[in-house]
Amino acid sequence: MKRRSNAYWERRALERMVEYQRQSEAVIRQIWGSYNKAQNDIENMILRIFNRFAKDGELTPDEAKRILNEPISRKEWLKIKEQIKTIKDPKIRRRLLNRLNAPAYRARITRLQALREQIYIQSKIIADVETRLATTGFQNIITEAYTMTMFDIQKGLGVGFAFAAMPTKTVETILKRPWSGHHFSTRIWGNTDELARQVSRIVTAGFMSGIGSRKMVQELQERFNVGKHAANRLIRTEVTYMANAAEME
Repeated sequence: MKRRSNAYWERRALERMVEYQRQSEAVIRQIWGSYNKAQNDIENMILRIFNRFAKDGELTPDEAKRILNEPISRKEWLKIKEQIKTIKDPKIRRRLLNRLNAPAYRARITRLQALREQIYIQSKIIADVETRLATTGFQNIITEAYTMTMFDIQKGLGVGFAFAAMPTKTVETILKRPWSGHHFSTRIWGNTDELARQVSRIVTAGFMSGIGSRKMVQELQERFNVGKHAANRLIRTEVTYMANAAEME
């Protein structure tokens, strides 16, 4: 029986990893879609304010300050909270409802507060989608990496043998392991928190400085691109880890 060289095993390991990363591209595209939708929704919020209050698409800093400090109606506030229903993860829904039901929001709610909360809700809609898609994608990668490696071992040894599917408990153990210090769901939460902070800063500063809607939308696009690339790095890094862990099994 001819023994496979180290070069063979190294080449096959590289080919498998290239395939896993290729498969992850579909997940990344879906996640980017959630970023695009959130960006579009936030841009529409901003444009509605400009369309309602601005003259020729511009607001002076004094006008913006007055408008943003005006209270919104209870009906408007309840409509904002309705967006939470689109989130499927009950833990995320509960955290957002606890936040929006806090004493600070039981009385006078300004347009600026409402705008910031809508931005935060949009960031957590992204987190909900990204976590669900990533989890499913990683599960598929783990299963495929295990199976492909077993087939490669059979081919490399020139011996066929039966093997069991990877136990569900083992898959879950790999998924739950915070190998980089933080679980991937925690990193997604942190990334979307940062996105919400930066977007709120852009919107608040944009209104207060009078830069206009077009410039503000441009800055939002740039910031969302940063968020999408962070999601891309996270998925690709985790795919590498998940596949390697499955191959070790």
